[in-house]
Amino acid sequence: MTPEQGARFKQATQAIDQGQFGEGIRLLQELDLEVDDFAVNRQLARALFEDQRFVEAYQVAERHLADYDQSRQLADFYVQLALKNQLFIPARQFISLATHLTDAEGRLVKRAEEQYDRVGAQTLASRRRQFIHMGDCSFREQQRRFSEGRMLPLSDYLVGAKFLLRDPDTHPLIKSSLVQVLQQLRLNEELTVLWLDEKEHPLNIKELKPLGELTVVKEGERLIAARFADQDPLSYQTYLREFHLQLAFLYPFVELAIEDPDAWVQALVAYSASGNEEPILRAHQWQERINALVTRLS
Repeated sequence: MTPEQGARFKQATQAIDQGQFGEGIRLLQELDLEVDDFAVNRQLARALFEDQRFVEAYQVAERHLADYDQSRQLADFYVQLALKNQLFIPARQFISLATHLTDAEGRLVKRAEEQYDRVGAQTLASRRRQFIHMGDCSFREQQRRFSEGRMLPLSDYLVGAKFLLRDPDTHPLIKSSLVQVLQQLRLNEELTVLWLDEKEHPLNIKELKPLGELTVVKEGERLIAARFADQDPLSYQTYLREFHLQLAFLYPFVELAIEDPDAWVQALVAYSASGNEEPILRAHQWQERINALVTRLS
């Protein structure tokens, strides 16, 4: 922050300390538009929380998720904020990845889930139905229901996810997102996924690596960077985005499609199938299948 912005930050802090939340929040929101600073984010999230504007507070804090793991106090605040919004799954995701939290926070989430199951039974029943039956809907509606599913207790979320991963009408991107959530929760669960090849594949969530840690992913990114990063930065960004979109469709079975990262990248950057090498032809076939799914989205 500049000295002038620092002075406004101090003014906002003083207003909040004096209980003038409206003025303090206004000043912090202005600063938040000007600078990407965790000090501003933290103070704004706390002010909104104290003013009982929990949805806005969470939306602000979520933009600096990793920074809230800097201390036990900050991490505990983030969990409390998630629970105020009945965001049980994001609370658990954060706890599973945080370095400053213990099993006590997990028990806190469990108690919050049980309490909401008693006082919000009707709302929860509706969320369960909408979540588990999202395959009947358009992709946009599936996205909405996937997001709302974060407000389910873990037991309900897991039951719904297991069903949706075998449902042929669940969109592949939704399936991929569900698996990524379960992986972040570090569950020891066996499940089955009906994948892009229209076959069912068994999966142990505990053994699954995050997408970005897969060797074929790192190698694909390296090959794209080596070919384009310096010579053609625009093409580099274009191909990298397309590669990441393909990965989103393929996860969690990326290696079943990308057998040879070099052949995959060659197929990716060619305008049409090039060469007679079998690995490149197989990669091109997979990419055509993904392109057809992308086209259907629009």
